Formats: sequence, C-alpha cells, structure tokens
Amino acid sequence: MIHVLFLSLIATLAAVMTCSESSADLDSQNCAASWLQERYQLHSGNETLAGARHVDWEPHVSGSELAILAVLVFLVFILMHECWVGYDHDPILSTEPIREISACSVYLFVVELSFLIVVPLSMDYALAMGEFVASSGAVLGVTLPAQYVGYRIGMWMDKKSDWFRIKCVVCHVVALLCYLGLALLLRSAARSGHALRQTFWIAICVQVAATTFRNIPSGTWKAIQDGTKSDAHYKLSKCGGSMCGPILFAFMVYQMHSLSPVGMMACIFGVLLVGQAILTALTALTFAPYSKKKSMIDAMMTEESRNEASEERLPKSDEATKRERLVWNLIIHWYEHNVSFFASEFGMITILEITYEWSVGACALAMSAKQVARFLIIRMLGKLRETTSFTERGLFFASACVAMCFSLLLFQWHWTGSSGAISLLVADSMIYCFTCATCTPARTWCVLSYRGRPDLQWLQAEHRWQAGHTDAVCSLLVSILIRFLVDKGGRNYFAIFQLVVLFLAFCTACKAVSLKQEVDK
Repeated sequence: MIHVLFLSLIATLAAVMTCSESSADLDSQNCAASWLQERYQLHSGNETLAGARHVDWEPHVSGSELAILAVLVFLVFILMHECWVGYDHDPILSTEPIREISACSVYLFVVELSFLIVVPLSMDYALAMGEFVASSGAVLGVTLPAQYVGYRIGMWMDKKSDWFRIKCVVCHVVALLCYLGLALLLRSAARSGHALRQTFWIAICVQVAATTFRNIPSGTWKAIQDGTKSDAHYKLSKCGGSMCGPILFAFMVYQMHSLSPVGMMACIFGVLLVGQAILTALTALTFAPYSKKKSMIDAMMTEESRNEASEERLPKSDEATKRERLVWNLIIHWYEHNVSFFASEFGMITILEITYEWSVGACALAMSAKQVARFLIIRMLGKLRETTSFTERGLFFASACVAMCFSLLLFQWHWTGSSGAISLLVADSMIYCFTCATCTPARTWCVLSYRGRPDLQWLQAEHRWQAGHTDAVCSLLVSILIRFLVDKGGRNYFAIFQLVVLFLAFCTACKAVSLKQEVDK
C-alpha cells in the first residue's frame, strides 16, 4: 500500500513539472468568449452541428497548479493515515455508528451531485469539441455502466478479506488522479483553443476509468448502510445531492460566465476532483479491516445470497407460476420505467436549449425544480397511502395512468402559444415524478413474491441480476438515442417516444395489477 501511494506521489510530482513547463509556453492573451450570450443557432434537421460558427475560447483557467499542490498534500495525509492504520489502529470514523451514518450520507450526496452537475453543459461541451448533439449523450450515458462495472469488480474483491480495504483506498486514489488528469486535459484544450474530437473521446475514456475505480467500494458502502438502519438519512442525502448538483452548476455559470464550454467543463471536473477527494478520505477513514469487523462480511455475504447460486428450480404449483409471471412483468416494467426516466432526464433540457434557446443556467435550475417536484410528490403519495384506504395496487395503476396522460401534453399544441416551454417543463416533471412513484410498489411486490418460497429462490437471483444492470443499459442507449431524436425532430419526436414508452408501461402495469390481485387471493 505504501509503495503504491509513493508511486502516486511521484506521478503527481511529474505532472506538476510537466504542467509548469507547458504553462510557460502558452499564450497568456485573454480572448473574449460569450458562449452564453451568443447561442448556437441550432435548427431541426441541419446536416451537421459540428460546423457551428467558430468562437475564440478564453484560454485561461486559473488555479491548476494550486489544485495539483492540494492533491499532493492530500495524498500525503492519506499516506500518513494508512501508516497509522497499519500499526493496528482503527480508522478515525469507524469506531462509532453515528460517524458511519454521517460518512454514508456524505458519500451518497457526493455521488448524486457528481452525476447531475454534468448534465446541463454536456450538449454545449460536445458542440465546442466538434461533435454532434447525439455524441453529447455519451458524456452522460457512460456514467452508470462504468458504475456497474466498478460495483461488479468490487463484489469480486470482497472475497479477498483484509486486502479489500487497501484496494478500495488505492482505487479511490487512482480515480482521484484520473479526475486531476481530466481537468488538466480540458484546461489545456481550453487554453490552446484547439478542441478536437480526439480530445473529446480521450476525455470520455478517462471519465469511464475514473468512474469505474470510484465505484469499486460501493458494495461495502451499501453494507454499511444496511448495518446502520438509517434509510431516512440516506434518502434525504440522495435527494439533496440531486437537487444541489444543478444549482451548483447554475451558480458556477453565474460566477464564471466568460468561460468557454470546454473551460467550464474543466471547472466542473475540478469540482468532481474535490468530490473524489472527499470520497477517498471517507473510504480511508471509515473502512475498518475485515479482521476487526466480521459483521461487514456477514452483511455483504448473507446466508440467503450464499444459497442463490446452488438453488435449483423445484417443481412449481399454479400459484408459483403466477408469482413468476408477476415478477417478470415487473422486470419488464422496470425496463420501461428506466427508458422513460432517462429520456426525461436528458431530453427535456435539450429541447429547452435547442427549441426555446434557454441558457444552460436556466436549464440547470429547471432540472433542480424537477428534482424538488419529484421529492414532494413521492412524499405526498406516501402520506396519501398511509392516511387513506388507497392500496398499493391503486397507487401503482394510478401513477402509470397519470404519467401516460401527461405524455400527451409533451406535444407542441397550437393553444400552448408562448408558454410552450412552461407546458413542456410541467408535463415532463409530472411524467418524471409519477414514473418514479411506481418504483416502490414494484420493488415491494417482487420481494414479497419470492420471500419464503424455496421453489422461487432462483427468481430472486434473476430479479437482482436484471435490476442491477437495467439502469446501466438504459442510460447508455437512451441518452444517445433521445438526443438524436430531439436534434432531428424536436419536441414532437420526443413526445412520440415518451407516449409509446409510457403506453407500453401502462399496459404492463395493468397486467401486473391483475396478477397481483390473483396472487393475493
């Protein structure tokens, strides 16, 4: 471990020397950039968006040398803490449950914030790098697949006992250096004014590597969450991160409005660098060696999961067949939910920017408002179910129906007039909220369908596997597809896509409600 961290220090020192030498050769002249005031003229069906007019980007992004120095100091601190733990001491935050709860809350907050802070700028960033609107979906779509790959690697590493903690710290250090290199790469592209397609795809590869290494300890964080039993704190942390991410970006746009899209993205990855430093510190200061905390192994490898691989498909009764059909319908509905969810996440701001020429700051605030609406509506539906005789079946069916009905308001109707952007925002927010409201009943029904049924334990493993990779697959495909459709057909193409998906989800919900009623009888 010490050798690896010393190599990281040497690599960072080499980066400092290289950066100092290259910065002396760069031109210090400031070029006025006004990408927020002088918007791209984007029209539906234009043959290429890469040929947009040239803008002289501002070549100066200050503070890079200070950031590298801060990373050096941080790595020295992590090295000293690892030496201290190596002398049979407990990590600083691993002694009290309240500290672990706080660490998990901060971890979830930073992860959610890191994902959504990139969304509003992704299209302008891709255009500035000479790519198309559809290519900007790759900047967003690669995050969840990389997280899933990192999670699977981490689950494989769980079997390595005490070595797992050291590997998690090293992986976070590698992710930290990847974000540092990514920020310096985009800083160099912004300063030189030569933003090329090769740089765009190299940056995506580095982003994938950083996200993969960052998510390797996610399985252990989940085990800590399950052990502390503070779901309310964790849900609030995730909601807070999803709300604060777009707000933080809007604040950055207000403070640094003269930067180009590439320079602004370099600043965003600088924020992600700080977030990664926080995650690295939390991992190093919270994860106890497994020899001192056997309960964590038990949480990550329960008796139920040990039996999943060896469980055979036993003969099923008619009731078991209905339960199996119910679970498969809910799995299909989960795919449909994710397609609609990511289409709403990535498609709305693209329409606001292209069709209605909203600034990226305004789009970020619209995203934050949508996250607040989702939190409030889900809370209201939960209170409604607790205080009234409204059943889970009724909530599931009504949510799917409301989401499908609001998809009709996504079309560009003549009576919307000048309020077209507001009607789009309201309709998309309602779809976003009510599709999310169907998740809780669906997950509960799946668990209840195979709980206590030895003949359906294989279905539990199938459900977990399908639910694990659904987000990653849908995020990658939908992010690129929906931006391509919006670029070519505008708002109506987006509305048709959502209407078809939500109609299929409504049909699947009707089948699931019918099967659930039969199973309950």
